[in-house]
Amino acid sequence: MTCGLASLRMIGIAVTLGCVALAAYAVDWRETMEAFSQVEPKPLVLAFLCLLGTLVFFALRWRQLIAAENRPSPTRVFNFLMIGYLANAILPARPGDIIRAVLLRQISGISFSIGMASIVLERLFDVLALCTLGITTSFLAQLPPLLATGLYSLAAAGLALFSMLALLGWRRDLIGWTVLRYPTMFRHTATRFVAEWLDRFASAISLFNSPARLFASIIFTCLGWATLTTTVMILVNAFHLPAPPVAALLVVVAISLGATVPSSPGSLGVYHFMAVLALSVWNVETPVALAFAIGSHALAIGMHITLGLAAAWYEGIGILGLTRIARSDITVTTQRP
Repeated sequence: MTCGLASLRMIGIAVTLGCVALAAYAVDWRETMEAFSQVEPKPLVLAFLCLLGTLVFFALRWRQLIAAENRPSPTRVFNFLMIGYLANAILPARPGDIIRAVLLRQISGISFSIGMASIVLERLFDVLALCTLGITTSFLAQLPPLLATGLYSLAAAGLALFSMLALLGWRRDLIGWTVLRYPTMFRHTATRFVAEWLDRFASAISLFNSPARLFASIIFTCLGWATLTTTVMILVNAFHLPAPPVAALLVVVAISLGATVPSSPGSLGVYHFMAVLALSVWNVETPVALAFAIGSHALAIGMHITLGLAAAWYEGIGILGLTRIARSDITVTTQRP
């Protein structure tokens, strides 16, 4: 597993270097700087507030997805979320999700399996929201082949994930039945651990049996993605891009799909490539599109790092402590849930 993680990091670095090299070769940087000089500052403040609202909505949604009676307060959940975003922005292999689950266990006493179940459900909601945005955009604009392929692949993965989670939550009894029916298979520590972890994980997926929490999660998901799209719309206007409002939808879809590609911390390079690709549908000049990508990325990453550092300080976690948690993510997954 360590070798696989190292390979993933190397692939991510290679992808980022490839995107950066392409930008250095194909972009007129003087035109990019000129595009920055024409940006209006006031809309940037509004974009900042909208993006902050997105983070708040996503934190409130995550709290609904945690299947525990002793759920942390909204403030603490927000802190954990921002610490996870901070880890994704500055550490390789994007260990933010693992770190969030570990913090839930260490600080709030919520089992690792419940924490990971909440994050898996969170990802499922995001996939469904992203596919909805992508399908809507496909009726309003011609998707580039690369984005269309990625969107269809993500939709298939989301459908498979939803089916597995629904089956796991619906037929949790199959786990115990399999253990009793084939006891020899579960004599080893590893197989017994898998069975126990799956059982705990299935019990953590109680959202489907709670209409109130399910409804709240859907509402917060819609609000979060709506404010994120609004943020991009504001930035499109701030950079005076010759593109209609639907361009913001396609940019959101593109950069979200790009986040699934292995890359360096913060999706450096990949984010910018996907944003420029999305804007090429409306023939936005590459230097201007790149200026928009750099500005929007800097706003998002700057907020993640600033709020993440503040949250880590508030929770008494230093950067070195965050790094130790990230390095222990493999051993965490092999401990009892």
